[in-house]
Amino acid sequence: MVPPRVRREMEGVRMARALSAGVGFEVDGAFLFRADAHDEGEKEILGTTFPPGRGREEGEAVLDLVADHSATAEHVARKLAVRFVSDEPPAELVERLAAVFRRSGGNLRATVEALVRSPEFWAEGALGEKIKSPFELAVSALRALDAEITNPRETIEWIGRMGQPLYAYQAPTGYPDRADFWVNTGSLLHRMNYGLELAAGRIQGVRYDLEALNGRREPESLADALSTYAALLLPERDLTETLALLEPLAGETELSSRLAEAASSAPAPPSADMGELDLVADTDLPSEEDAVPAPPATPAHVIGVILGSPEFQRR
Repeated sequence: MVPPRVRREMEGVRMARALSAGVGFEVDGAFLFRADAHDEGEKEILGTTFPPGRGREEGEAVLDLVADHSATAEHVARKLAVRFVSDEPPAELVERLAAVFRRSGGNLRATVEALVRSPEFWAEGALGEKIKSPFELAVSALRALDAEITNPRETIEWIGRMGQPLYAYQAPTGYPDRADFWVNTGSLLHRMNYGLELAAGRIQGVRYDLEALNGRREPESLADALSTYAALLLPERDLTETLALLEPLAGETELSSRLAEAASSAPAPPSADMGELDLVADTDLPSEEDAVPAPPATPAHVIGVILGSPEFQRR
């Protein structure tokens, strides 16, 4: 296999030869037009007839035609609504955004402004509606901890383990932006394990200052640690249900090893619905009779439980 650097040098040499030979190559920055590969015959595209004998300008005319097409406005509008509102955005919102896109001549800034001014964007049900992709989850956790990355290798491996190996989706459209593609039992186990491993400082190439998160104040109790760090990592959210859900897990110091064992043996089932985010609530905790005394939960463990919680999975 030819190394990338050598391949680029070889391509550069071939390009220089082609340009000097005058065979109709046009280079404009990263853009390349190859006349020898262009169909110069008459053609009809989207109901528009293009006469024969045209070159680069024909391709640019096709791009203009596509940009002005109503389907493009609808496609862009829906992509934005799915990205920022919900996996199934209201049809009325998509129609309004498409109209703005058309009226503004494809101005994305005007379209996004219309989106953030829409009532659907600010609706109560839209908060937390979207589920983070593995990449978003990893990045948001690192940002929440104000972590420093000295080597991204292991973080990238974790993103792949959670279901999103970078630059590996075969379709040119990229990974889908919807929950049913990300949420299944295996991926949720890896997500929870990632949070615990990251908080415990066991991911190589990443470091953060645990004490600085809370102004170097030691929480007075497990409940204090849970409520304090949840408010720091999940700001501006109603945490009543989340705290009740996480309290038994925050005191379970063997959770990390049990999740790792479950994740290694869990099959990869078809994607599940959003309700499966409640999986963390059904973790098989030991009963009081069977419980083995364990060391007290550390702040790092509490933080890991929060990072792996259903609430942190949501944007």
